[in-house]
Amino acid sequence: MSFWKRFGNNRRRYKIIAPRPRLFVLGEKTAEGWHSCFLWCGTFGNYLIGLPRSMEPFKQIIAAKGGVKAILLTREENHFQSSAETLFQFAGAYLIAGDVVPSWQIPSYRHHAVYHHDFRFKWLGKNDGGNSWLIETADCHLLVGRTTVKDQKTCGTDVVMLQESIADNDLEKVVGIPRDIGGLGKFGCSLSEFFTSRRVIHYYNPALPLIAVFDDIEFERNDFEAIGPTARSQLTKLLQEYGASQKSGQLFSMDDNEIHLVGPNRALASDPLDCVTIKDDRLTIVTPTQYWMALLEADIEEPIRQKLAVNFAATLPFNWRKTFPASLVRWEKNSTFMKRLRAKQKNCIEHYKRRRPKGILGAISQ
Repeated sequence: MSFWKRFGNNRRRYKIIAPRPRLFVLGEKTAEGWHSCFLWCGTFGNYLIGLPRSMEPFKQIIAAKGGVKAILLTREENHFQSSAETLFQFAGAYLIAGDVVPSWQIPSYRHHAVYHHDFRFKWLGKNDGGNSWLIETADCHLLVGRTTVKDQKTCGTDVVMLQESIADNDLEKVVGIPRDIGGLGKFGCSLSEFFTSRRVIHYYNPALPLIAVFDDIEFERNDFEAIGPTARSQLTKLLQEYGASQKSGQLFSMDDNEIHLVGPNRALASDPLDCVTIKDDRLTIVTPTQYWMALLEADIEEPIRQKLAVNFAATLPFNWRKTFPASLVRWEKNSTFMKRLRAKQKNCIEHYKRRRPKGILGAISQ
């Protein structure tokens, strides 16, 4: 009897689907819905994300795809131990764990101790008792154990959310789209397009849930960082024109998202980012200096950070003196890259000095 025919006899209990190229979902039916793990077939080896409760129904499909190089551990419960050890015995797979390596009879490594060419991963910590992972493949990012990609390095890349357990009869629903990729990112792009059509001097990139608006080229307010009264009044009118409802003096809402105009800190000389609150469904409008400081602190890939830094420095002026010590955390003072940033920022400032925009309205420097 062929594998697929024999497997079909158990189709009510076990199921395999291929929602994307090189990605296979191995599903087990439970009383609560579906439990699943995920087989990723890479160029330099295959990886199993999570473990099935029973390995036997999936051994032939794993063997047919060339085995498994490593298991990315999502849950550490003892009832997954047998599956892990079985996979090691017949495929030679080893285990990649989060912060805790279980005492199973299988070679095991912590996440920071291994490197792979076409399957790079970042441990995002614990969530609901399990490990959360952000996995970068040649085709996309895979998010496991979380429903959002807030503050993660996914700019310009397709992100797929994988859920191990769903209370539903449709196994295909274990593969979805993170909330802030399908919602907040598109909302931010739409608002940025509207600002561009109204000649608002601003900067937005989906890598950060922030929109920076033109502030000042003289930087006279050194004690605190805030959007000035003229700019705030202009933004309020524009957001209302855009269709957002004003919930309070600083907070607007539209559809399922919020827009927050950051106000000044109550305490002088406090951190300019103290008043910036990051939420999954919120875009925050900040000054260029606040945006620059957030960019320096954000947990994003360094090549992406450098690209954003160059684009931002060429678009909006910010208070370099206030942020310069923080800049040294990322880049050396006299490096070629820092000299490039300084040149971009100098040309940007000269642009606005010549044009003297009225509030936040005018021609963007690029």
